[in-house]
Amino acid sequence: MEDYVWIIAVIIWALLWGGVCREILNNKGYPKPDVGWAWGIFFGFLGAIICATKPNLNDELLKYKQLYDQGVITQEEFDVKKRELLGR
Repeated sequence: MEDYVWIIAVIIWALLWGGVCREILNNKGYPKPDVGWAWGIFFGFLGAIICATKPNLNDELLKYKQLYDQGVITQEEFDVKKRELLGR
């Protein structure tokens, strides 16, 4: 009976960290935040640290948009960087 309790506890722990990592990536604007599930489930707390240290895509896009608005980069350069950041 105790073996099942540990198994259930480990599954709940993994799902919890998976959800935390998914939400971190979702809040940072990543187009596929479900990757966070894998990080959280397999690496737990370390997965959350990895997700938390990833750059915020919203801030990165805003930075490049400001450079474009200032005339520092061209529309083509902005579009290339946008596709690169969004993984498209």
